[in-house]
Amino acid sequence: MDLDYVFAVFLVKLASPTIILASIIGGFAASRPVHILIAAVVVAFLHQLFLWSYENVHEFSLVSFAVSVPAALITVTIAFVFRRGLEYIMRIND
Repeated sequence: MDLDYVFAVFLVKLASPTIILASIIGGFAASRPVHILIAAVVVAFLHQLFLWSYENVHEFSLVSFAVSVPAALITVTIAFVFRRGLEYIMRIND
């Protein structure tokens, strides 16, 4: 498998609306940094479930799942840091 192909799939997964929306929810729901990794794995699994149920993919793709986890990890981390920043700003303004 070519590395350019894997990077292209990673960019597509990073821009996937299902990963973005579920990652925002997971990032805002995470209360500790450990929950970021758990949320990323759950988001990647939900994305695979979405592909299986709506796009007529008949098998679980481990490669697609392995590429979805880092993409979800990036967006969950961004949402988590954004939420923490909002909490910090709200504490300063009180």
